[in-house]
Amino acid sequence: LSNPKKTAAAVNYFWGLKIITAIIIIVFFLYDLFFIQDYYNTPKKDQFSQAILFLLHKDKELDKSVIIARTEYKECFDYYLEQYGSAKRVSFAAGVKSDIKNTGKFLSSTSTQYIWYICGHTKADNDYVEYLKTRLEMLLYNNEYINMEIWLFRKS
Repeated sequence: LSNPKKTAAAVNYFWGLKIITAIIIIVFFLYDLFFIQDYYNTPKKDQFSQAILFLLHKDKELDKSVIIARTEYKECFDYYLEQYGSAKRVSFAAGVKSDIKNTGKFLSSTSTQYIWYICGHTKADNDYVEYLKTRLEMLLYNNEYINMEIWLFRKS
């Protein structure tokens, strides 16, 4: 039979290696989380809430406005508009080249002078934005929120 002292020493050595390995892995993951990814200091999610707050803050200065939105879920914008006590909702969902014709009809049918165009979850379509810029006067552009772009236009 084997020596019990040697067996105990081998078991202790084995568990010591496991503990040291576990500590090294935990330290590595914590270092990655706090310093490499900066997880707790840098927002990672789309900032719908902040974009809507920005829009509502700027909208106070305007007489009347409507919102055109491009997103996978129009309800995201409407949800935050409602949460912040605004009666506003997305008036028209559009934002790609194929929406230009219907956007023209929408713009002709609305008497509102100010038009917000807001994109979330996706980048704005350049052709669509260029169409708005040729048809309307651009007053403001903001892209400081994650996965969000906001324009304010005025009818010329």
